[in-house]
Amino acid sequence: MAPSRILIVEDDELTALVERAVLEAAGFAVEDVRTGEEALERLATATFDAVVLDLMLPGLRGDEVLQTLPPERLATLPVVVVSGYDDPRRKKALLALGAADYLVKDSHMLVFNLLPRRLQELIAQRAARR
Repeated sequence: MAPSRILIVEDDELTALVERAVLEAAGFAVEDVRTGEEALERLATATFDAVVLDLMLPGLRGDEVLQTLPPERLATLPVVVVSGYDDPRRKKALLALGAADYLVKDSHMLVFNLLPRRLQELIAQRAARR
């Protein structure tokens, strides 16, 4: 079985590098882009099983990327928003826009433990619904 494909949308190169390394070590096939515009281009031309989306991006922000994706696409593509902001109102708003989850970048535990596990759970849930 082919590995699940993950698109990382992260403007900070070091963060993207760490996320990529951790997710690849967990068995995912990973591609990363730096802007919301690049994310939309890749999502239009390639197939991914999930997206890890930073909230604060240059140009098109993470919430704007979510608003651009059609609801039927979000129903089959888990988008995990990863942000440095621990804001319950923002989390609620992003989940209402179609994000599958909102995780706070407050420690290395997120990247090394929680993120790979959460992506596996969401991909399995979406596959079970098909």
